[in-house]
Amino acid sequence: MKTRLQAKAVFVSLTLILGACGGGKTDPGQQGQPVIGEPYQSECLGLMDGFDSDTVELIASGNDLRIVDHYTEFNCCLAAWMEVELDLAAGLITVLEVEDPDDSMACDCMCGYELAIEVSDLPDGVYTVAVYKYDVREELLLHREQVEFPASGQASDVRLASFEPGWMEDCPDCYGSGAPMDGSRLTLEVTPGDADDGRYSLRGVHEILCTSYGILDAELAVEGRRLTLTERDAPVDCICCAQADFVIEGLSEGTWTLEIYSQARDQLLIRRSFQVPGAQADPYLADFGQVSPTGCDDCYGPNPPSGTTLEIAIEPGDTDDGLFVLRGVQTTHCVSYALLGGELAVEGRELVLVEDWDYDNPADCIFSIETHFEIADLSPGSWTLRIVDTEGQLLVEQQVEVG
Repeated sequence: MKTRLQAKAVFVSLTLILGACGGGKTDPGQQGQPVIGEPYQSECLGLMDGFDSDTVELIASGNDLRIVDHYTEFNCCLAAWMEVELDLAAGLITVLEVEDPDDSMACDCMCGYELAIEVSDLPDGVYTVAVYKYDVREELLLHREQVEFPASGQASDVRLASFEPGWMEDCPDCYGSGAPMDGSRLTLEVTPGDADDGRYSLRGVHEILCTSYGILDAELAVEGRRLTLTERDAPVDCICCAQADFVIEGLSEGTWTLEIYSQARDQLLIRRSFQVPGAQADPYLADFGQVSPTGCDDCYGPNPPSGTTLEIAIEPGDTDDGLFVLRGVQTTHCVSYALLGGELAVEGRELVLVEDWDYDNPADCIFSIETHFEIADLSPGSWTLRIVDTEGQLLVEQQVEVG
């Protein structure tokens, strides 16, 4: 595998669309303009199996956001980076993974890289973060997630449940055998947690081959979806093989990164990204029905209602699988068309309820329609519910917190 060449100049685009109406968000001018940091590209990680799922991590802290894609493949001789476009008025953060467009230096090989970029000083509010690869957005959406600022993090949910240091029983011959000195090995297993809350546990075994340090204990720090396990270690009078078994509880679904550090040597020993599956069932439209048209007289008064209003409730599902049900009541005021039905489309954490209105056959009066629907198998986290008609017109949109 060829290593990548020296990267060309890297450009970061910043688009600030500051509309007069920001949907109730704090005026960005009161908090200062957001600042986009320098993009990061790792050295070639080689080509790895098992990374065909979502490897994007969003780390929110205060009013800062770090976007990391732990594994993405590009040409091994071209620079790759992340670009950020901000539309603060619409609450959108768009991230593009791009490659140097000058392909004259391209090689006949691919490499996996970690890409990252940071946006700081974001105004308070809820944003939709969408990460795309290249600029073919409809086909290469990698990740979409709702993030609220200021962010409080997830440290209260995740804890180091147990940590048991010791020594390996099958330590190789560290003298003359070619065994790596201070070589770390890490075995991880993700299992459902003991509580019926949809969270998972990480069981790990960290082995250090042929080391002169013993492991005493450890402490865990959590920042977004990055776990930092700092092992307190000390020199010993032998070349041995140290081992630590640990359990981390309270993990929600998504991509996490575990980093293990040596406190005594002040260095990173090993880093590993892993997937927490969470509830894997796909959300679906379990029920969709309407009440007979109501409120005809209200539409002719001095202040008739207009538009669409929405009331929702989140309840646990019928089974102990950590999934939830969204029950909604939608009222469409003062229309002259019948509602024929609805279908649900799911894209990432976005629920799009597409309603079929009979626009070709208007009624001879104006009325209001009340629609009841249920969306089942929602996993914990932030969702966006959008109700549109078959022509793509947005009727109502609402952010939903599940769990």
